[in-house]
Amino acid sequence: MTTDLHPKPNEDQRLKGFSTDEAVFGSTLAQISSQEGGALVPRFIRVVTELIEARGLDTDGIYRVSGNLSSIQKIRCSVDQDKYALVVNEEDVHVLSGSLKLFFRELAESAFPPSSTKAFLQAVKLSGKARLNKFDELIKQLPNENRETLKYLFKHLYRVASHSAQNRMQVHNLAIVFGPTLFSADEPKPVKKGDKKEKGKSKADEDK
Repeated sequence: MTTDLHPKPNEDQRLKGFSTDEAVFGSTLAQISSQEGGALVPRFIRVVTELIEARGLDTDGIYRVSGNLSSIQKIRCSVDQDKYALVVNEEDVHVLSGSLKLFFRELAESAFPPSSTKAFLQAVKLSGKARLNKFDELIKQLPNENRETLKYLFKHLYRVASHSAQNRMQVHNLAIVFGPTLFSADEPKPVKKGDKKEKGKSKADEDK
């Protein structure tokens, strides 16, 4: 755990989704990688997916059922201060899965960069080996941190789907949940402190 480099927000700021300059939520994968010493997969993703896999792969409706919004926001603010005790001690798998969904929704630039969306949509129209080869080509063109983060996420979701007999979340269910959060048709916008608070609040509201 690193020492906090910024003044801690007060309770009111935490509840409203206050973020520091080195926040995890609402940043880009490139920014997070730089903050975390070049790590290609954000620490938060590694921690939360390991907890979910250890505690809740059989949880009914995982990723489909919403977690408690207040608890999710508290985790968000804690992680933005590089504190993971709330994450590790959280027992509600839906809160953990909801936090992961919020992370991807709040990225300043989607995991699949907007510039690549059109190419991936065109690749979907192909069939058989041609489609697979095109997907492979496009994924290799992604920034390193995007590619490795997506690979890590997809491996996790595959493990979730392998327990579909218990959790009722098959591949197509997970695709419906994550598809809109991983792609974006909009160009990325500069991250502003004033925008982050509102962004976290409005996007988290979608998880109700």
